Amino acid sequence: MKEKWIREIQSKTKGNGYKVEAKVREDNMLRSINGGRFYVADYDGDKKLAKMAAIEARNKLQKEIEVDKYAMNHLTVEDCYLKSLRDRQASIKTKQRHDSMFKAMIPNSLKKKDILKVTTSDVQSSINAYCLNHTQAQMNHAMCIWRQIYKAALTAEIPVIDRSQMVIVPKSKIVRKKKDNSITYEQFVLFTDELLKYNCASETGRYRSAAIWYACQIMLYTGLRPQEVYALSKSDIDLESMQISINKSVGSTSTLERQIVPVKTIYSDAIVPISSSLKPILEQMLKWTKHDNLVLADLDGRPFDIDLVCTLIVNVSRKCKSKYGFTFNQYKLRHLFSKDLFEANVNPKVIQALMRHANENMSLYYAYTTDEDKAKAIENRKL
Repeated sequence: MKEKWIREIQSKTKGNGYKVEAKVREDNMLRSINGGRFYVADYDGDKKLAKMAAIEARNKLQKEIEVDKYAMNHLTVEDCYLKSLRDRQASIKTKQRHDSMFKAMIPNSLKKKDILKVTTSDVQSSINAYCLNHTQAQMNHAMCIWRQIYKAALTAEIPVIDRSQMVIVPKSKIVRKKKDNSITYEQFVLFTDELLKYNCASETGRYRSAAIWYACQIMLYTGLRPQEVYALSKSDIDLESMQISINKSVGSTSTLERQIVPVKTIYSDAIVPISSSLKPILEQMLKWTKHDNLVLADLDGRPFDIDLVCTLIVNVSRKCKSKYGFTFNQYKLRHLFSKDLFEANVNPKVIQALMRHANENMSLYYAYTTDEDKAKAIENRKL
């Protein structure tokens, strides 16, 4: 095979020798990298020694090119995005959400563009296009994608200007429909009745409906998040001191789903009291459970797939919609919990502690008002 890196040269002053040179393709152009010149005269006239020196220089140059020392250390927008997920060790669920935003916001031509060649106009254009069919809340979430892309580039030691800090986030013209988070206790009872009937013909169906029934009862009386309830262990429930310890939830890691992971925030890690109404339900649940550790594990002993739980609840909710005219999801129980406490004139600080929110405003946000509440307030207004 013909040597591509070493070629013979001749100088009028130094005579014969060897030149080491590499050709590297960048941006569809060839760039030459000089590896040095080795003249026979410099090696006491020994041609073999000069050739060996040239070969050694060639081997060194090849290794340096392999580790990218001479290649431009630039990453594309997509490279930086993927690096950001790896750097943060994002969970599978987070990857799925962010992949969806990345795909919708950044055009293919921009994904493949060198991060150093991305202009502020490029970033602004992608945001403006995304704004046309997304709400303001979605816009604010999507902006974190660009910020993470530039942070990943900077951690790769790329001397890039963070253009995510230079753009203007436009105001979305998409009207966001407000979610109806209201539910009454009577509606909850109707839902749980339908839940226990759902798939009751199979053992798996009966087991899962019963597990979700217990989970919903705990959410009703404590305001816990669904993923926290499905992560409860027997050791977390202390019926003597009437307390539940909350320090974990069901989620995913960067490679595995249906895992026990830390709770959402530092405020989520807490001790929640057990009411006298909830105690007999917990006693019944502890006798019912088939597992030694997780109380509400799926049949295989692993944590429930939260998506599977949500799908089952949606199916039962549709039955409630057609029969009774209301819909249900587990988070409505958290809203109902907050609403009932505010209506009972409980100290807002106590409500905040029970909801495990960072501030009172968030707890107040959960405490929805009904149309009847607003109509009564207008009717009773004194002029």
